[in-house]
Amino acid sequence: MSWRVRAMTVVVAGLASLGLVAAPARAAVSTQDAQFLEQAHQANLAEINAGQLAQNPGHSQVVQSIGQTLIKDHAMLDGALQRTAAGLNVTLPNAPNAQQQATAAKLQQADGRAFDELFITTQLAGHAAVMAAIKTEQAKGSDQGVIAAATSAAPVVAKHHQMLQVAASELGIPMPHRS
Repeated sequence: MSWRVRAMTVVVAGLASLGLVAAPARAAVSTQDAQFLEQAHQANLAEINAGQLAQNPGHSQVVQSIGQTLIKDHAMLDGALQRTAAGLNVTLPNAPNAQQQATAAKLQQADGRAFDELFITTQLAGHAAVMAAIKTEQAKGSDQGVIAAATSAAPVVAKHHQMLQVAASELGIPMPHRS
């Protein structure tokens, strides 16, 4: 790069910092899109953690298998989500939300049949909440990249929900009533 190009770059950057040269405008991320990215990331972190907790040999084989699927699928979904958030300069939380952390603490204290039942019921509720958040993003989101991330996550989350329902039936775990 010639000294003239470097000098011009420094001058333009200096003028831009003073507000004398317009920088290319970038639309701000909507509250809806930012909230979806944050909530979906926290849900992914919670699902990965729950999947890891399910790997204890004292848990049923079906719960261990679902746990492995959650780890793999939510890590993949979260990678795409993090790339989308980074492209939009959205800072994601470092941990699951307080409710998700409380659920993880309960799972850590449970074992055997009690763990399996708590795992299945909390995962059913969590996946239902994520499916609702996906539908909201698809209907009310404004950034096409965020909407695409939600849309690509939808069949994965629905598959997990279906797996959990089958597991609940196989293990004789009562399904939560919908109101």
